[in-house]
Amino acid sequence: PAIAATLVPPSAEQLEIMRTQKLKQHAVMLQQQQEIFEKQKEGEERRQKMELKRKMEEKKRRAELARRQAEEEKVKEVERKKQMVLDVARKKAEAIEQRRREEEEKKIAAEEARRRAEAEAKEKKRLIAEAAAKRKAQEEEARRKAQEEAL
Repeated sequence: PAIAATLVPPSAEQLEIMRTQKLKQHAVMLQQQQEIFEKQKEGEERRQKMELKRKMEEKKRRAELARRQAEEEKVKEVERKKQMVLDVARKKAEAIEQRRREEEEKKIAAEEARRRAEAEAKEKKRLIAEAAAKRKAQEEEARRKAQEEAL
């Protein structure tokens, strides 16, 4: 009670000053909060922009990867078709070469058969001529003996 008695209620002017100070403090606090909010908002916007940029770059990267894969598939398909054409051409060439070899072998076999036949015919003629010569010699010998005996 003694302390309370010593306190003097503030005058209207003091009340106004205190109220003004409180308002100023409140305004400064609001200003600081606004600045913090603005910085947070800028940071969030920056983060969103970075995220959007990252997503766009990822999308571009995926599109480029897909394009490259499609291109590689086209190249592989072209190579596969080329290989098929080459395989068909190689098989045709092999078949032609096989036919040529077979024809050559037939010619060689026919030539060998002809030569054998000629050789056999020569041998047969020789044997016939030899037999004829032998017979002639025997006939001559028999005639000579007959003449000797006749004498």
